[in-house]
Amino acid sequence: MPNIYDEVLANSHYRETKTEIVKYYQGEYPSRGKKGMSSWKQHLVKDLYDIIYPPDLSTEEKSKKLHNLTKRFDSGKKGGKEPRLNNPEPRNARQYKELGQTLPPIPNGKFHITGTIWFKYMDETCQDREVDEELTLEQSKELAGMAYMDMLQSVVNHYMSNDGTGGDIHEDEPMLVASMDCAESDLHIEVMDE
Repeated sequence: MPNIYDEVLANSHYRETKTEIVKYYQGEYPSRGKKGMSSWKQHLVKDLYDIIYPPDLSTEEKSKKLHNLTKRFDSGKKGGKEPRLNNPEPRNARQYKELGQTLPPIPNGKFHITGTIWFKYMDETCQDREVDEELTLEQSKELAGMAYMDMLQSVVNHYMSNDGTGGDIHEDEPMLVASMDCAESDLHIEVMDE
């Protein structure tokens, strides 16, 4: 039986285009970095460099390669703030696709999770809970990121602390911990329209 993370990943896709990659880095690293360069650009250039070039380049070669990569993400106009995203760069498509495989995937829509999850109470007893949770698109993105990193406890935490409005609907229950000692959870994902 596939686990929930397999289903999440099967209902998600990896970033493949320059636009998707840049937007991810802009969201993750919105601040300014060293020498006034955008932090997102510094992280993106470093990660792309690590994929494209061997680690044993000389300092001079590395500096040139990093400079050239940085120019890919400059704006099209002097003083412009946005990178040139309308340039698809077919010759670099493989590099963007490869980099996208190292980033958390994008869900194909909002997730609706149903099924049964098993918990282990602090007193060591296992009990099941029925799950019927409709996630927002943002929560679906977070779950896809967690699936990418294989974090089962996150599903338990969502059940315990979220009623869809940020309120805590299960606060009267003792602390629950996902457990490998209990029966295997049987959760399923349905993708809903955004």
